[in-house]
Amino acid sequence: MKVSIILPTYNVEKYIEQCLDSIYQQTYTNYELIIVDDASTDRTPNIIAELANEKTKVIINKLNKGPSYSRNLALNAATGDFIAFIDSDDWWATSRLKSMIEYLKDDFTDIVWDNLNFIEEDSLEPWTTFRRKNKFIDGDLAIDLNLFTELDLGLLKPIIKRSIISNNGLLFNEDFKYGEDFLFFFECLSKANKGILLTESYYFYRAREGSLVTQSENFYADLLSSTRCLIENSDASEEIRLLLKNRFNKISTEKSIWELKRKGIINLVMNLLKNPLKIRYVLIALSRKIEKRKLKSLQNV
Repeated sequence: MKVSIILPTYNVEKYIEQCLDSIYQQTYTNYELIIVDDASTDRTPNIIAELANEKTKVIINKLNKGPSYSRNLALNAATGDFIAFIDSDDWWATSRLKSMIEYLKDDFTDIVWDNLNFIEEDSLEPWTTFRRKNKFIDGDLAIDLNLFTELDLGLLKPIIKRSIISNNGLLFNEDFKYGEDFLFFFECLSKANKGILLTESYYFYRAREGSLVTQSENFYADLLSSTRCLIENSDASEEIRLLLKNRFNKISTEKSIWELKRKGIINLVMNLLKNPLKIRYVLIALSRKIEKRKLKSLQNV
């Protein structure tokens, strides 16, 4: 059974060699690697050309089209029985494919997620895992749409039976640069018999400045829009819609906190709390301003 590995790239000359090495060193060797470079302007295409083996197909976009467009090109070119995803600044444990494919040999299991190792920039050791960070219980978990939404598994990269994708005409939504993976995996799971989240961590996820999930105005806008898209257009049950609405509200709250941090307001409040005397001065100043406004309004009456 062959695996099609989908790898979109864009300006990752610092990371792409480690990513490719982790794929080429897999103990499961029946795979094809489909790389779609999204018009990189650094040495990424040259490094790919130097390292690519006979299992590798390379597609070069003439214009920068975004990760969803690139993944869709790769999906259309895929010939494997299973589809695996990896981002170009991440890497895999060498046993990842072999370990996860074992679960997909079950006729009723269509999607398998592994745990995720969080890696800081320029580090090789994880500081935590997705399950530990979110305080999940140990043991493999059966994943349905309710649990997928509640646990917010869009960040994880599953391996999926290609028939689930091709038979239902599923593609990544090219309108979104962020949140498109949650939307796509939600739709895949909605067509699947069964999904499993493993305890083991075979995927190493690098959090870095400029990566696909760096927080920004567009990041939150896309997350909110993709979640709203599911709320309004999916055939999900009311229970799942409620979970999606909770996700929407959670993202809105995180966006508000991010905006406060960006404006320095949270740091200002924290500094004030460390110095009660400053709070007193601020309150006095505020009360004086309020009194002045009151006097002004009375004079205008």
